[in-house]
Amino acid sequence: MFQVDPTPRPFAEARAACRRNGSDIASVISVYEHAFVSLLARRAGGALWIGLNAYETAGAYRWLDDWYMPMTWWATDEPAQSQACVHLVAGEGWKTESCLKNLPVVCKKSPEPPPTPVPGACPSTSESWQKSGDACFLFQSDKLSWMGAAVTCSRLGSSLVSWTNSFESDIVEGKIKFPKGEAKRYWIGLHHSSDGVYSWLDGSSTRNSTNLQHLLKKHGIEDRRGAGAERCIAISSQDFSWKEKTCTDPAGYICRSSVG
Repeated sequence: MFQVDPTPRPFAEARAACRRNGSDIASVISVYEHAFVSLLARRAGGALWIGLNAYETAGAYRWLDDWYMPMTWWATDEPAQSQACVHLVAGEGWKTESCLKNLPVVCKKSPEPPPTPVPGACPSTSESWQKSGDACFLFQSDKLSWMGAAVTCSRLGSSLVSWTNSFESDIVEGKIKFPKGEAKRYWIGLHHSSDGVYSWLDGSSTRNSTNLQHLLKKHGIEDRRGAGAERCIAISSQDFSWKEKTCTDPAGYICRSSVG
C-alpha cells in the first residue's frame, strides 16, 4: 500500500515520517508499481523521494526496505554517483539528488516481508527454482498476463527472464529442465510498448542491442519502431520458438534471479 506524505523534507526526515506511520520509504519493484508511483508523483507536483540510497547500502543503490531490485527506471545519464539519494520524477524516471533537498515522499507498507537471500543459493520461496551458473530459474505453468507474470516474478525477488544463447544452451543440454507439456507457451521478459521498440524488462537490451536484434531476426519478429499496440513475447515449450502475442493473453512464465 502506497501513501504520499506531501510535506517537503530532506531524505532522512522523510523516511522517519514514513516510519512513524508504520511504513517505510517506498521501494518500486514492478512495472505496475512504477506506473502507480509515477501517477502519485504527478499529482504531488512532479517528484517524490523513493527508498533508494547509496550511503546506507555500502555505495550501491539498493532499496532500504531490503527488497530486491529486479528492474530499474533510471533517467538519462543517471545515476550520478556524486549524489546518494533518489527521487522519482513523473515522466522521466529515477534521478539522484542531494539528500538535503526538501521533497514530499511516497511511503509503502508491504503486505509481506522481502525474501531473505541465502549466499550462493536460489531465492528462498516455496517454488522449485533451478540453478545454473550464477543464476536461478523458475518455470511457472499457471497462466497469467505478461504484466501479471512480471509482477509475480518481482514479488519473488526476480524478473521475467532475458533469453540468451547460454540460457538456451543450458536447456538444450539438459542443465535446466524445461517442463514440457505443462504449458504450451511461456512469457519471457521481452516486450514492445506502443511508443517504443522491443526491449528486455531487466534492461539488458541496452547492454547488448546487437544480440537482441539477431534474436528477433532469428525468430522472424520485426521490431516495428513505434508501431501498433503493446506486444509481448512468449516462447514455445516444444521448440523454444518465439511468438508475438497481445500482452493481456494468458501464458506460463519464466522468472530469473541471481544467486544470493
